[in-house]
Amino acid sequence: MGYLTTFTVYIDGLDLLKTHPEDFCKKLYSACLRGHTTDFGIGYFANFAHVQASRHADDHTIYVHMGNCVTEVNPFSQDFKNIVECNPEFAKKLVGFIEKDLKRLKKMVEK
Repeated sequence: MGYLTTFTVYIDGLDLLKTHPEDFCKKLYSACLRGHTTDFGIGYFANFAHVQASRHADDHTIYVHMGNCVTEVNPFSQDFKNIVECNPEFAKKLVGFIEKDLKRLKKMVEK
């Protein structure tokens, strides 16, 4: 079992990968080694990628793609706790989305 790192690339700046491929690889590599959630830019795009905290394969979590971000949602995530505190309405939307999909998923596996 190993460690996994999830990252999101903002497509608006995708063409920058053609002109800055080594910069992207170096920054992604460095972000993965750091092990905590971080953003980095390449070229003129300040927040080109969002890198989630690295986690062991046995350490499960949920990532929700909503709005213009991918958010880790679990009761132990400091990032999610910050969202609850700073933007409770968005946190409610995230949890509501999970609840709706959970119901649909349960129906799928209980057939």
